[in-house]
Amino acid sequence: RSVLDKLKSLEAPRVIATLPDFSNPVAAARAWADEMEQKQIAQQALAIAAPKVEFVDKYVQSTGLKGFRQTAKLLRANEARFREFLLDKKIMYRMGGEWQAYQQHIHAGRFSVKTGTSDSGHAFNQAKFTAKGVTWVAGLWAQYNLEAQ
Repeated sequence: RSVLDKLKSLEAPRVIATLPDFSNPVAAARAWADEMEQKQIAQQALAIAAPKVEFVDKYVQSTGLKGFRQTAKLLRANEARFREFLLDKKIMYRMGGEWQAYQQHIHAGRFSVKTGTSDSGHAFNQAKFTAKGVTWVAGLWAQYNLEAQ
């Protein structure tokens, strides 16, 4: 059987929605108002994020790999808050004074790791966000900020 056939054969879980008591005008009005408020919040979030997403798309496509500081500036993020976010979401961690990306994110193509030697002979590793990684983290960052409000 194909994967599509297997997916079609799976039965979707049944969700039972609870409806307000429409015989009670106050409950019905409250339910309607709550629904409208949620729609307005979602529309405002989309309106706020749209120019930022467009900017990120254009900027990332044209320039390639980005470091931590460049990415934070691109997202207009406070560096300390952005660092906490990367640590909390298990995206990056500090090792030996350098920021490293978790391996699953490197495998997913969100980061590229550059290695080299400085003029003084010091060996270094540097994790850089790829275009795909900047776009991905921009979405997570926007969602994180919406949840924090």
